[in-house]
This record gives sequence, structure tokens and C-alpha cells, in this order.
Amino acid sequence: MILPSISWVAGLDGCKAGWFYILLEQDGDAIDFGVVDCVATLFKQQSISRLWLDMALGFCDDIEGRACEKAARKMLRAKGVSRAASVFNPPSRQALYCETYEQANALNKQVVGKGLSKQAWFIVPKMRELDGFLQQRPDLQSCVDECHPEVAFAALNALAPMRFNKKTAEGYAERLAILCRYYPKAECVINDALAAYPRKVLVRDDVVDAFVVAISAKFSDTAVSCLPEQPQYDELGIGMRMVYWLGY
Repeated sequence: MILPSISWVAGLDGCKAGWFYILLEQDGDAIDFGVVDCVATLFKQQSISRLWLDMALGFCDDIEGRACEKAARKMLRAKGVSRAASVFNPPSRQALYCETYEQANALNKQVVGKGLSKQAWFIVPKMRELDGFLQQRPDLQSCVDECHPEVAFAALNALAPMRFNKKTAEGYAERLAILCRYYPKAECVINDALAAYPRKVLVRDDVVDAFVVAISAKFSDTAVSCLPEQPQYDELGIGMRMVYWLGY
């Protein structure tokens, strides 16, 4: 379902069927959600003023890699607690367009001195989609940003990473508590989304991650923070940064 004639802020997370989105009304309390096959479809269907999503944007062939991953891992480490493992390195720009994992892994080692994880390879098609989309729509580069959900949750938790893995009952509870600060009926929205789609299309983590990204995007109007503080840009002018909102 998509409501007409509303300006939305969107949070997006990859799911098995494409992309799961949470839409929050920019100047009101309306909320909506759904699944689309590609990001371009969402922009065709609706007026979106800002889109934050959990996927790498911008790719480089520098041996130092993207600084945002290093900064995110540092932010997600605290005494006795770490969610740093949730941050993984995207491929180099050259490896991004390889046809097989073996080719991408070998080329990544050649270009940046590091192999490519299988976890990263599995979502390479979505990275390629976004890369192509932003090249075709450079006018949207200023309103589309990368937002890591664990960074977003930590930022809304006084810069302390979540204590529990998101797949556990305790992890879900602590993340839900943060979402409910901003949307008291967050659990109802999550349950409605899961009722609307089978698990082969959508799982709970997808909804929770998109939700925190959407909340961060909506309320960050004049207070966007980013990792690193001075963002990098790739050779195509696409920003290589992770944005977040501190909650105030």
C-alpha cells in the first residue's frame, strides 16, 4: 500500500524479494511500508524527500579502502560489548562488476590487497543496482545516503552499541524499545509487515533495520552526523559515508 500526495522520508533495507521500505511522512505522522523490486520503482511510485538505506554507496580501488567501515567498527565497540562484526567491507569498484565470486575475490585481492567475503558477494547485485541508479540519477545523490542500522541504534543509545545480537529475543527487545521512543506503535507496524509478507520474502530483521533507518532519516533534518566526519567521494562523485542521527 502507498498513500498518494504525501512527501515521505524513507528507510530501506534489502530483503529476499528486493527491498523493504518504511515510509514516514515528512511533516506528519503517517507511516507506510512495503516491498519493491528495485529502488527506482519506489521513486517512481512516490514523492521521497530523503532516502537512507542499509547498503554500501560509493566504491573505491584505494588500498586503504573506505574510511566509513573503520569508523563504524570503532563506534560499535565498547567495554564488553561489540557489534563491529556487523560491518563488513564492500568490494572495490573493479570487483563490483565481476561475474563470479571467484573472479571478484581474486580481483579484490589484486586491487586492494584483501579478499571479498561471501557475505559481501551475496549482496553485490543490490550494490550494483544502487551504483547504476545513482549514476543514472545524479540529481538524487544529495538525498540518498547509506545508514548502517547498528550505527543508527548505537547513536540513539547514547553512542553505546546494542548489548545483544539482533536475532535474539533480548536483542529484539532492546531495539524495539528504542523504536518505540519515536513511534509508540512500532511493534504493531512490525507485526503488520510480517503478517503481510511470507518469511521467504521478508524477515523481522529487515523490518527493524528499515525502521531505525527511517526514523533516523526523518528526524535528522538539521543534525546529520556521518562516519567519517569528513566524507570521502569515489571517482564518480558518489559519497562514501555512513550517516546517523544522535537523537537530539
